[in-house]
Amino acid sequence: KTIWVATSYGLRYFDAKSGKFEKIQHDILSNAFIYTLFVDSNNNLWIGTRNHGLFRYNKKTGEIKNWMSKELNADGLTDNFITSLFEDSQHKLWIGTNNGGLHFLHAATDAVKTVENELIQDEKCIYGILEDDAQRLWISTNNGLISLDLKHLGIKSFTTDEGLPVNQFNYSSCLKSKSGRLYFGTVRGLISF
Repeated sequence: KTIWVATSYGLRYFDAKSGKFEKIQHDILSNAFIYTLFVDSNNNLWIGTRNHGLFRYNKKTGEIKNWMSKELNADGLTDNFITSLFEDSQHKLWIGTNNGGLHFLHAATDAVKTVENELIQDEKCIYGILEDDAQRLWISTNNGLISLDLKHLGIKSFTTDEGLPVNQFNYSSCLKSKSGRLYFGTVRGLISF
């Protein structure tokens, strides 16, 4: 297994022979601000950057594919600052952005789609994405938590009105425990449910 590290100066991997972290040899990834990493169920490495969009590194073939925002439209990324990545139980990749809301990757076509729902579209900054045991996504934002039921496509928002201590969450601050409990970091501490 390879140890990958996201840095503000590019993607690094641990080389056991040299005992050092080495740069990946890629024009963009070797120097870009790497914001988030995720390994999917097919062992692909997904790389979210601050300015260069989303990358997929197929470790078997060595192929690197890039998705970037070109224009604001319903198809494709609407922001090149990728803040969070998550694969759900149906193997759909969810993509959170800093200013462009929530997206997902359509596996059959490799096309990035924007989630078209007013509640989610209003939340431009996505901090974290998790799935609970009942197949609901929990999405932390700058205006509370959003629950997206993957089975019934129901969406609900939770804010301080529903008991959250604060509506502002922290980047990449979420974890699902082995027991199924979800943890999210806010600007005023940790919440769990």
